[in-house]
Amino acid sequence: MCFSASASFTAATVIGGIGYATLRSQPKPHQKVFASIPFLFAVQQLCEGFIWLSFNHQEYFFFRAPFTLIFLIFAWSIWPIFLPWSMMAMETDKNKKQVQWYLLLLGIVIGISSLFSIAYRQPMAYVSNFHIDYILLQASTQPFLSDLHALFYVICTLLPMFLASYKPVRAFAYINLLAFILAFVFFKQALPSTWCFFAAILSGVIYWILNPKKNTNTDKHQSNLVE
Repeated sequence: MCFSASASFTAATVIGGIGYATLRSQPKPHQKVFASIPFLFAVQQLCEGFIWLSFNHQEYFFFRAPFTLIFLIFAWSIWPIFLPWSMMAMETDKNKKQVQWYLLLLGIVIGISSLFSIAYRQPMAYVSNFHIDYILLQASTQPFLSDLHALFYVICTLLPMFLASYKPVRAFAYINLLAFILAFVFFKQALPSTWCFFAAILSGVIYWILNPKKNTNTDKHQSNLVE
């Protein structure tokens, strides 16, 4: 498996197109937050493409610092907030919606604390074995808290989809869990980059989830069962 500027730019183009098609399919108002996920992944992959350029071409070195910050803001701060928010907006079950609200609050805490880490602990990107690693130059003085933060991050980004009442969303949750496991096992040091890359590619499933023709057929089938 090889990651590169071309891979990131290609992913950004394809995912951006899927995001456009998803929004063009006229999702319901409460689905629009979820429908915009491919667009956000496209922007994130675009940023990583410019980071790759900063390594491959010396004249683009000035890209590295700003796009590293933007990429990490997406990876560490936006996703733990955005994902539970998108699930809460779609949820119809009152009890589950309340749980999603609590996960959103936790995600806000994780997102804000991640912003402080990005601002004060000097993140840096470097290439290792055909992928980009992101490190913080100032190590945490509380390793336990860092591990707890990482655990809560995973909870905020995966659990909301597993709790969703709409079953196709749970399919998206399982493939993202698989992507996380693969990234953790094989690319642990580059987890933010590789998991985001896998999740970005897999976000094409969102078009299938929100496809109005599919939903219409499903509704008709359910109606026939009731009758």
